[in-house]
Amino acid sequence: MLFCLVLDALLLSKQMKNRISKNLYASTIIGQRDKFPNYSMFFGGYFEGDAQTWFGSQINRAGGTSDFPATGQNIYMTTVDLYFLANVGEYMTAVFDFLTDDNSDFGLRNGFVILGNLDTSPFFVTVGKNRRISVGTYGGGGPWSNGLSEDFLAPGSVTNISLNYKTSSINANVTTFGTQNNHLDFSAAIFYANKLTTDLSYGLNFGYIFNLAGADNTSISKFLDSIDKGNDSVGTIDIDGTLAYSILGGVLQFQSGWSTTTNKEDFNKNGTSVNTGAWYFGLAYGFRLYGRNTNFNFSYSQSYNAANIPMSLSIASPNFGLADSGIKKQIIVSSQRSYFDNNVLIGPEYSYQSLYNGEDMNTLTLDLSVYI
Repeated sequence: MLFCLVLDALLLSKQMKNRISKNLYASTIIGQRDKFPNYSMFFGGYFEGDAQTWFGSQINRAGGTSDFPATGQNIYMTTVDLYFLANVGEYMTAVFDFLTDDNSDFGLRNGFVILGNLDTSPFFVTVGKNRRISVGTYGGGGPWSNGLSEDFLAPGSVTNISLNYKTSSINANVTTFGTQNNHLDFSAAIFYANKLTTDLSYGLNFGYIFNLAGADNTSISKFLDSIDKGNDSVGTIDIDGTLAYSILGGVLQFQSGWSTTTNKEDFNKNGTSVNTGAWYFGLAYGFRLYGRNTNFNFSYSQSYNAANIPMSLSIASPNFGLADSGIKKQIIVSSQRSYFDNNVLIGPEYSYQSLYNGEDMNTLTLDLSVYI
């Protein structure tokens, strides 16, 4: 079987990492497969570095780790990825990527195959491990920081089998996996996008996970372990909406979403079982400034009943771990602009995070993203 080896950085710069939604990773890839020969291979890379300074409270960290300093600064190599993608005949596409970071941790982020061809049928199957189960958008983040709902209510990367349906406006999937105590877990989601007018478009999505802790979610899993209920199932739903309007030569986008658990636990550790969740609202404007793609973004997120759920902060240090207290409020202001060409993005980000225990943290980040 002869493969045509093609070095196409542009393809991968548009398909991988931030240029392709990690929530619809496989769906976007199969949507592009017909642009290339049935027997072909592509590879590319991604580099992300972040210069940071932070100031605020000393942060109590989960797991009995000593408090994190209230002020500091550093430069981090946060991600280095090497991507491989291949069309293996008419009905199979294989995707692999390997990554490392400032700790020299090396691992497989994606390793899966897609079985199907949209020219023949809107249905396709994925088998393997991809960077996130496709259940929601989880918006409200910046170039570096996650949105609050993504921080503690989004799934992670698990080995799974999914049945998918894709058209020009609909993406739907049912996924099954098993990672916790040999119990079978599943999720289901639907994404819809369309135009109302030439200048106005919208998108909606709804997703459900039967057991979030079994879907490689660190925050909920650690909380359940802390109250000796590691075998409990905590489901979650995620709803997101986007409205985009073309104006003044750019695109103005309104985003909002809500995520919540479907099973109650004592998330505040006060003896009362409640659901926990988070919502966000965001504004973004993207346009060409002096011939280069530029965007400005603002988001506000707030959680409820999450006082004792460990969460990650915006600090990029790989040794930070998780804050012992949950984030109650989060504000992110950011911008990104392409430099040299559209595969080099540089942008500042400011995040403010207020925790339930009264601690807070301000983080300034200069993010560099390079697609090779």
